Amino acid sequence: GHALRDVGRGVESGGCDLVCKISDSYLGIGDLVFKRGVDFATRGDIEAALRGDARYAGRPAVLCEMVQPCAGLEASVSSDGFSAVHSLDIVTLRTREGAKVLSLVLWTDCPSWTSHSATAGYLVDIESETLVAPAAWYAPGFCSMAAPLVGQRVPGAREAC
Repeated sequence: GHALRDVGRGVESGGCDLVCKISDSYLGIGDLVFKRGVDFATRGDIEAALRGDARYAGRPAVLCEMVQPCAGLEASVSSDGFSAVHSLDIVTLRTREGAKVLSLVLWTDCPSWTSHSATAGYLVDIESETLVAPAAWYAPGFCSMAAPLVGQRVPGAREAC
């Protein structure tokens, strides 16, 4: 049904903020962020907020703990003035020999809590774990982006692939 169901210990037992995502949506459309102690204290607070939002009427959604970047990552994966929010796109191809990584793109320089707000994208050389070029090919908005992070390392990129 269309009811909040706890998995594990439930909404009230955690210490993290929560994010609610509409199933079968995209680019963060309809995402809600619930700040613990500000936007909610109880399961009932969450249920009331979702019932009051027309975007969620009759639609399944997923409520999860908000994942935050590790402290100290700002220097290595974001330009000055932006948060540490980022994501990696790892494109693979299945072959007879197994999966092969075709490309690795870092999306970064996010002015908000979500990587959907990324204003910069970089191709990552997997072997050297280094940002090698801007993703200018991705979309018109990225054609003329400044690329101050080219040459910086992305520790752990190889392991992620």
